[in-house]
Amino acid sequence: MDSAATSHRARRHAGLSTSLCALLASLLLCVGTFMLVRPCYPLADDYVQQLYVSGRLLGCGACGLMPYTLWPISAPMSALYQVLPAVPWYAITLLALTTVSFWACGAQALRTRLSASAKACVCMALGALEVISTMYFTYTVVAFLATSAGLATLVARSSFGREGLGVPDACALALVCLGFALRPESGLGALAVFSPFAVCVIAHNRHATPICRGVATVLAALAVMAAGGLAYDATPGWESYGDYLGHGRDALDYPELTADEMREIDPGITDASASILNKWIFIQSDPFDVEFFERLGSSRAHVSRAYLLDALKAKTTWLALGLIALFGVAGAAMMRNIHASSAARALAMGVCVIALASCLLLATRARVRLHVVLPLAMATFMALIACCQAPEAKRGAHYAHRAASQSRSRSRLRHLALPAVVGLCCVGATLGLWFKVVRPTSVQGKSSLSQDYLSYLRETDDMVIQGSAQTAFIARDALAFEQGAYPANAIVPGGWMVYTAPWQDFLASRGLSDSDLLEQLAQRDDMTLVTGEDTAETVREFVEERLGHSVEKRSVRTFGDDSQLSVWKYSLA
Repeated sequence: MDSAATSHRARRHAGLSTSLCALLASLLLCVGTFMLVRPCYPLADDYVQQLYVSGRLLGCGACGLMPYTLWPISAPMSALYQVLPAVPWYAITLLALTTVSFWACGAQALRTRLSASAKACVCMALGALEVISTMYFTYTVVAFLATSAGLATLVARSSFGREGLGVPDACALALVCLGFALRPESGLGALAVFSPFAVCVIAHNRHATPICRGVATVLAALAVMAAGGLAYDATPGWESYGDYLGHGRDALDYPELTADEMREIDPGITDASASILNKWIFIQSDPFDVEFFERLGSSRAHVSRAYLLDALKAKTTWLALGLIALFGVAGAAMMRNIHASSAARALAMGVCVIALASCLLLATRARVRLHVVLPLAMATFMALIACCQAPEAKRGAHYAHRAASQSRSRSRLRHLALPAVVGLCCVGATLGLWFKVVRPTSVQGKSSLSQDYLSYLRETDDMVIQGSAQTAFIARDALAFEQGAYPANAIVPGGWMVYTAPWQDFLASRGLSDSDLLEQLAQRDDMTLVTGEDTAETVREFVEERLGHSVEKRSVRTFGDDSQLSVWKYSLA
């Protein structure tokens, strides 16, 4: 008994040490990278999300809701901003979830039966992925990571054993719920990658506890999404937002339709309206209301061979296929390293097949974007790490032959060669993302155009409709954006804001209506549009068409050396 108790304490101590080491490494990598790189958000969505939750959007105060993140996260975060508004809670939340996600996966990797050199390779890959996630800093990626890390813990405890329910399950389930709340679409994508584990549980581990874990996970995710939907429906000013967002995404989150293609669905769509839609400056409910997007979204094509052919021309599609193929090879090597059974190998292969199917589905919908490709590949790798918890195959003559073969080939040089190659590849991938994606955005944000534009927004008293909102946003990194005051008169078009309470409150305070905001450009002296020449002309044609009068535009100020951006005033001719 004493020997057994001593052995149990030793295992617990070793497990705790492993977990603490993984936590420290994850924390240092995430925070260190963030402070060193000071990333800008790659998507305008993150800036808008932060403005909503902090109450800085249009100076209308906090409402506890965000456009793309659900109530279980947005409400507590909004409350924190009210208590300590100077603290960058949005960035801290993303950093915390990134750190915890890679901590969970790193600790799991260290507990596998992988050899020392294989563990070193897996940990270096995880470290590179964490650095990449921190440099390409967006809630879409973090939602994928949180959901995947939670699922990896749950499936490892369910698929290969009959461990009872405990604290790790509760923590993992909380991580899944947070991922779904941060972005439900990312949570569903991660859930699809881990779906082969459900088949594994049903086929090989038909025990009440693992099945309960799976049911509880699905029910918890559904509860989070239901709570988010109910919060929108029950909050004044947001009642129509859920339908607006859903139908709007069905209509526009796909390749652009021409005006003629739109008219085949809705004969009332004009050339000017089609251009406004395709340029994402539809900031009024007439004609762009819920029913409009419902008609357009329900009738247009969402999956087609033409979309697939177009997607195959994009570098991002081949990046996705290459990453999945790479992780497929890595998964096969990991299964071989732990001498996994044929069932475990089939499970790992199933994970890669589902990831490939997800990639092809994205291609047929023309939705292969970097902020989707990267987390999909990361979720696949996390699922493969969970596969490494599989028990060892039964030993037989073939195993003895394999072990003898491996023992002859073991050498210090071979043990060092593979980790060295993997390490170089990780460094190369990280630097590649930095030079191709992260650095250009950072440099652009420091350009004279962005700085001059931001200065103008702070100086003017006019209501400014930003046709190029990202230009103002990227002038500051994620932390600097939270620390500085954002102009309350800067209107951000597009992105599904019309049916939200802050938007309605702002319009009411300025004596405006959400049905004819663009037309007011030609009827009021205190409104301007900041954009390029092409978009400004599109707006002029739309306003002229809506008012039935000739409308003129003139540039009153330009930004940048080559006049990429101008301030436009409109008037009736």
